[in-house]
Amino acid sequence: MYTIKQASIRARISVPLLRQWERRYGVVRPARTPGGYRLYDDADIAQLRSMRALVEDGWSPSNAAASIRERGGTTAAAVEAVSAAGSTGARVDGDITQAFVGAARALDAPAMDAVLEEMFVRGSFEQIAERYLAPALHAIGALWAEGQADIAVEHVASQAILHRLGAAYQAAGRAGRGGRPVVVGLPPGSRHELGVLAFSIAARRSGLPTLYLGADLPVQDWMNAVQQPKR
Repeated sequence: MYTIKQASIRARISVPLLRQWERRYGVVRPARTPGGYRLYDDADIAQLRSMRALVEDGWSPSNAAASIRERGGTTAAAVEAVSAAGSTGARVDGDITQAFVGAARALDAPAMDAVLEEMFVRGSFEQIAERYLAPALHAIGALWAEGQADIAVEHVASQAILHRLGAAYQAAGRAGRGGRPVVVGLPPGSRHELGVLAFSIAARRSGLPTLYLGADLPVQDWMNAVQQPKR
């Protein structure tokens, strides 16, 4: 039996994503200790790996979980059979990106949050950033450059994503102790921080201690930060 952290390592998904798949899609139903802690067996790990494989192949989590349950399979052969059947019911990457752009253009914050919620259960943070967040931001920037979206659209989209990235940074783990962290931020006058914050999340997820300083940081404050004693 494995703890949730051990299960996440073996299934190669994050603990927050594992919890979401369990809670929202019922892909696994772990046992519980008398103290309420989750315990996962080898079948659970195989189920999570199957789910991850289908999501990485372009399936939505809900369709992936339903297909795996219908076939009652967690083996590689079962996953291969599901993948071969095609992803007819899954919303493709471009659709979910356009859904976010459309919600931003309508200044519809609840709709943007709903789309981001769907994005963030579709894979690892790195996959989400590359497949959904970057294309969505690029599309909104292109609309602004063409005069089809105003600054309010860009700001509302950026703030929605920034909120999600802040939560992802905290979920990625502690900054770490016993060594100098990677100091990340932006110089004076620079305020577009989504890229550097995404980098900080990926660095932290890889095990690097990080210290994120944010946007528009005065030079002297940079110096103070990097000259802090080793922790």
